[in-house]
Amino acid sequence: MYRWIARNVGNKLIILCGKTTLVSTVYSIRIPKRLKELMASVDIDWQKEISGFIEERARKVLMNKYLEESREQLDKMKNIDNAELIREDRES
Repeated sequence: MYRWIARNVGNKLIILCGKTTLVSTVYSIRIPKRLKELMASVDIDWQKEISGFIEERARKVLMNKYLEESREQLDKMKNIDNAELIREDRES
């Protein structure tokens, strides 16, 4: 993908063209032949579709993991009596 950038420098207009590259990697899986034929029969950008699904799924798993870790940390914290805190504030 090429990207055009225009900049005003003094009284000159400088136009730059550069190629942006995305870092990507290949991850292959085996699927049944029938599924491959089915995928070929529909007009869907499977790379975009599958990448989006994987990203969303990974985010949900991480979110649940962090939520569980937060709950564990909260359980480890000692319970504080609100009345005791109010009493301490009034006494000071």
